[in-house]
Amino acid sequence: MSTVTDGNGHFAVRNLSPGRYNVRAMRDGYFGPSLNGTAPTTIIKMVTIDSQKKEAEVNFVMSHGGVISGRVRDPNGQAISGVTVAAQRLTYTNGRPILIYFELKGYR
Repeated sequence: MSTVTDGNGHFAVRNLSPGRYNVRAMRDGYFGPSLNGTAPTTIIKMVTIDSQKKEAEVNFVMSHGGVISGRVRDPNGQAISGVTVAAQRLTYTNGRPILIYFELKGYR
C-alpha cells in the first residue's frame, strides 16, 4: 500500500492489520539524513502496530538536494565534450577527514 503526503507533509495508510511494517519515504531531489558520508534517497523506518493501539506515528526528515551545473571550455572559449566532472564532499569517519567523490551526470 502507498499514499502521498498532503501540503503539510501528513500521510496515513489505513486498514492495516497488527504487525511490523517497513515504512518508506522517497521523492526525487530529496535526501534523508547522512549515513557514513552519503545521503540516501529513500528513508526506511520500522513501525509496529499492535492490537491494543491500532495507530503508530512515524516522522521522516528529508532535505532538498542541490544542483551543481556549469560548462567546460578550452582556452579559446569553445565548449569541450567528453570531460568527466566530479564533485568532492569532505566528510569525517572516526574523526578523520575523507573526500567522497560524486561523478556528475552530463548532458549528452
